[in-house]
Parts: sequence; structure tokens; C-alpha cells
Amino acid sequence: VTALITVERADIIKQTTVTFEGSYTYELPIEGVHAPNVYVSVVLLRPGGADTALVPTVRYGLIGLSVEVPQQLRITATPSDKLAEPNKTITFDFKVTDRRGEPVQAELGIA
Repeated sequence: VTALITVERADIIKQTTVTFEGSYTYELPIEGVHAPNVYVSVVLLRPGGADTALVPTVRYGLIGLSVEVPQQLRITATPSDKLAEPNKTITFDFKVTDRRGEPVQAELGIA
């Protein structure tokens, strides 16, 4: 059996052709390019045999996978004064938001 395996979104991201007997396991490492969803399609072809009763067979399968969007936090630091001078203390206000711009609780380390 020959299988054409494609990983797709708007375009084909990856394609692989394999030949096997029995069963086959395809492993897809999930990457950011796959978010928020990706489709894996498989076309199986079993050729017919000239000296056997086998007839050519084609099968098709498709599965959609939901992929979690990578979580990244945005950090904005606002100084209390735009000009730093010797012996002057400047404080910073930090705002941490998620990818949608919603505030989130965070623990920060400043160095």
C-alpha cells in the first residue's frame, strides 16, 4: 500500500509518501504554524496485480486537529519619570496582558 500524507492549512505545509504493508503510524510534531487548527489527509493506493485477483483500490481520509495557540504575555513598563538623574529614584509600573490584551496576574523578576 502506498500512502500520500499531507499536513494542510490554507496551503500544504508538509507532504510525505510512504509505502508499507500492514499498519503504519505517522507522527506529526505540533508546531506554532499549525495553530489554531491543521488538517491531516491520507490517500491510500493499493495497485492491482496482473497475475492476481487484486483490483486497484483507493481510499481517502481527513482529520482536523485543534491546536492550542501559543501563550505569550506582553509586558509594558512605564517609568515614573522620563529622565533619570543621579541620586533620583524612578519607579516603574508594569502591565502584563495576554495575547488578547486582557490583563493577567504575573510574577516578575527585574535584574
